[in-house]
Amino acid sequence: MQNQCFFRDTPTKTSLLVFRQTERLIQNQPYASLIETLSVGVEDKAGDMNKNTNDIIGWIGSTMFALCALPQCIKAWQTKSMTDFSWIFISMWLIGEILSFVYVFNVNSRSGKWQYPLLTNYVLNFILLSYLIFVKIAY
Repeated sequence: MQNQCFFRDTPTKTSLLVFRQTERLIQNQPYASLIETLSVGVEDKAGDMNKNTNDIIGWIGSTMFALCALPQCIKAWQTKSMTDFSWIFISMWLIGEILSFVYVFNVNSRSGKWQYPLLTNYVLNFILLSYLIFVKIAY
């Protein structure tokens, strides 16, 4: 029995066009420009209005993520207990925060486009997580 292939044996005109445009983009642009081109962000011909809206959404989302550990910090401060949190969870959270911060910092420094909401999120989360680790060890 012959193997059935769900894809065409020959590329279509559209797929060749996309491939050639992608190839030109990679060959002609410096690395930083490529990162900037592929970076997350919504910008179109509307310009600053769209960018400002995106920045506001980014700041609100990052602030919410950064402060989501605050209720747990307050509870840990009041009860002087972190028995419900496992070391595996805390370790994975800490490693994730550090690696994500390093990744975003490296990408931002190469592209020159700083994503302050993300960096602020990771720094605040690290501070709150450090307090939770202190409570877990001390009490």
